[in-house]
Amino acid sequence: RVVHCGRGVDASGSCARMRRYQPQSFEVVRGPLRLQGGAAPTLALLLIDCQQAFLDGYWACSFGLEQVGPIQRAFNNTVALLESPRALSRCAVLCTRCYLEGAEAEYPPRLAVLLDRVPCVWKPSTDVTWNPLF
Repeated sequence: RVVHCGRGVDASGSCARMRRYQPQSFEVVRGPLRLQGGAAPTLALLLIDCQQAFLDGYWACSFGLEQVGPIQRAFNNTVALLESPRALSRCAVLCTRCYLEGAEAEYPPRLAVLLDRVPCVWKPSTDVTWNPLF
């Protein structure tokens, strides 16, 4: 069975939106920090790969749109948490992004607003500790 994103497959059987992942640098996204738990945070929250690709991009296309529901719910719950200042008052937040590029590497719109100035670390694999800046 060929799983694709509904946009058709080409002669090789690949989804029309599939493309190769390009490795990204290990640089931390710089900017004024946000959601860092004040002067002495006692908790930390690591948001892993909250990227558009997992909703309607390469990943969703490759693994099937039936996989998207739980991810969308997780993203919605993340939005609700980030909109609760009291819940994060002593919590430092850090994000990761995996090896995607372009629009698929971006946060979904509702998360993008909330994570705009939150530090982010690119990760080259499923192990964020491979990034020396982590």
